[in-house]
Amino acid sequence: MHKPFEVDYSKFNTSSTLTKRLFTQHTTGLVNLLHYGDAISMAHSLENRLPFMDYRLVEFVFKLPAHYKIQGNIGKKIHRDVMHNIVPDKIINNHNKLGFVSPLKQIFSEEKYGAIDLLLDESIPCADLFIRDRLLTLLKEHKEGKLNHERILFKVLSTKLWGKNYKTS
Repeated sequence: MHKPFEVDYSKFNTSSTLTKRLFTQHTTGLVNLLHYGDAISMAHSLENRLPFMDYRLVEFVFKLPAHYKIQGNIGKKIHRDVMHNIVPDKIINNHNKLGFVSPLKQIFSEEKYGAIDLLLDESIPCADLFIRDRLLTLLKEHKEGKLNHERILFKVLSTKLWGKNYKTS
């Protein structure tokens, strides 16, 4: 039985430059994007469905020749062709790739949603896992724009939320 992101890529033709790039994107950055997208949607009680991430579909698309994936400067060619007459041409013919930007940087910079209070809350059972002075330094550097610590702050926040909801013994 397959688990998400445990696809056997050895069976794909990785001699093509396109397939190699897609393989790299799929096995590296995509996992992080999905993780943070899932976390952000859950934080706002939203269900985030990713119908094109079924491992069987991913395996199928990896096996396709390049001209089904990209044609000239048109990416997702097969997807666009299949959706013709279903999705408006304005969307099908839009070649601007727009990404989803996570609001984590702003949440920690602008002290929204009580995130900072939770990060610094020492009454949470797992609070002793973190050094308060170091957290304060990370928050200060982040807020002043010196360094972007959203990833580590998010991980600490997640741990604290877990500790708060599932009291450790």
